[in-house]
Amino acid sequence: MIANDKKKRSLIEAFAYFCLLSSFLFVLNKTYNGQASVVEKNDAKKTIRHRTLVNRESDEPEFVNEEQYIEYLSKKLTPQHLNTYPTTSKSGEENRTALQHHQFLHLHHMKTGGTSMDGLLQCAIRRLRKTETEGQIAYMNLHECSEGRYRDCRDGENSQCRQRINESAILSYCAPESDELEFVNEEQYIEYLSKKLTPQHLNTYPTSNYSEDNRTALQHHQFLHLHHMKTGGTSMNGLLQCAISRSRKTEKKEQIAYMNVQECSEERYRNCRDGADPKCRERINESAILSYCAPLMDLKSFGWAKNNFIEEGKQEEEEALQDFSLPNAKPHAVTVLRHPVSRIWSMFRFRTKSCYSCTPLIDVYKLIDANQTENMTHSTTCITQLLNHQTRNLVSSQHEFDTLPDHELIEDALYNIKNYFTMIGLTEEMNDTAKMVGKVFPWMAETIPGSNLTCAMPHRNASPQNNRCGPNNTHWELPPHPDNETLAAIIAHNQLDMILYEQTVQQFHYQKVALDLDQAITE
Repeated sequence: MIANDKKKRSLIEAFAYFCLLSSFLFVLNKTYNGQASVVEKNDAKKTIRHRTLVNRESDEPEFVNEEQYIEYLSKKLTPQHLNTYPTTSKSGEENRTALQHHQFLHLHHMKTGGTSMDGLLQCAIRRLRKTETEGQIAYMNLHECSEGRYRDCRDGENSQCRQRINESAILSYCAPESDELEFVNEEQYIEYLSKKLTPQHLNTYPTSNYSEDNRTALQHHQFLHLHHMKTGGTSMNGLLQCAISRSRKTEKKEQIAYMNVQECSEERYRNCRDGADPKCRERINESAILSYCAPLMDLKSFGWAKNNFIEEGKQEEEEALQDFSLPNAKPHAVTVLRHPVSRIWSMFRFRTKSCYSCTPLIDVYKLIDANQTENMTHSTTCITQLLNHQTRNLVSSQHEFDTLPDHELIEDALYNIKNYFTMIGLTEEMNDTAKMVGKVFPWMAETIPGSNLTCAMPHRNASPQNNRCGPNNTHWELPPHPDNETLAAIIAHNQLDMILYEQTVQQFHYQKVALDLDQAITE
């Protein structure tokens, strides 16, 4: 009986080995027969719109044993340093070293620790920016979880996004490999800007419906100036008010509803924003031109955000744009940015006593870090002026600013710079900015047909002659620039604004080229 059982087991084992050998020979035969068509398959893949990153047939070595593979890895994993453009041809401004494009990619799969990796990456980028070489590092973060924005970028609807990615040295990319993009070049982006920056005139309501005393009424929500304190915004407002006054005196006698709202008048601003002062909100909503010194995210409260006026499910945007009783879907917006160090030092000199109780700025930052500012000021605005203020103003997300990760904040702010604003200016290039404004908005040009009134960019809101911070309320003389310790503290607390400003400088240059002002301005 036992002998029979052993015989049966032997037969079963033999049969099993036979099946295993047959399977192996079958797979080997399929592999051999398939090798002849590998090239054809690879060629077929190349005809697909979405390209793959690696050609598997040519780029993947075959290794005999584990030791060979480890030797290969040891060569592959040698230290990789960031490469710069030759200083003579591609160096940045102010002796900064520009990194070559397309050097480092982080492919981020959601919920794998990718956000932590991004945090390490952003920390390393900031650290490199502070080194002796002061590297210009173009960084971009693209996520498919922001589906609408991602599709617009991927499919070419948002050419600015594609341009920014194409010019990046470092990319954090949370999307499928198959969506690798072919990005537009610089010439195409400038061509896009030249169309975007065509002259924008003020639009009026039909005379038969909206004229009063033969005066022409302007449509609501046409022009927005987003004012960041100490960036030349008061000077821009002076130009704006002069242009409005001039337009009111022309033959058209235009009725121009203008409103100025500022968060630095904190209580009044909150009452207007939150609805406690309905007359204020009504005046803002009925304005054609708005000077707005407050965060972009609050525009929705005042009715100036795009499509606020369209009732969901009742009226399409195209119909709304044809209805002259409704305000514009999106105003033409302008903002002026300034280098964060210069802006913050100017802010400190301007509000030395009223905001900071005559406390040295380096000590103000120490109090902020220790969360002990209550004895110095009760104004939240005074504190936020010193902490990435320009980025804070340019973020449109309805989430609290301090609850969002850095990469989302800078992505949102840069997106708005490129997409929401018709044009941007620089405080350091204020004369050029004024010429740009005059070309894009002819009614704000220095001179216009039919008027003898000249509107030039004034210089306003300089630091006080007596800040009353010296002995017996005399003047505490502050230097024009901060000392090294204070400089380091400003940079450390304003990393997002530093990134934002670098990108804005590049955008400003593109605008000059698109408007054919590059040579005319510098001559």
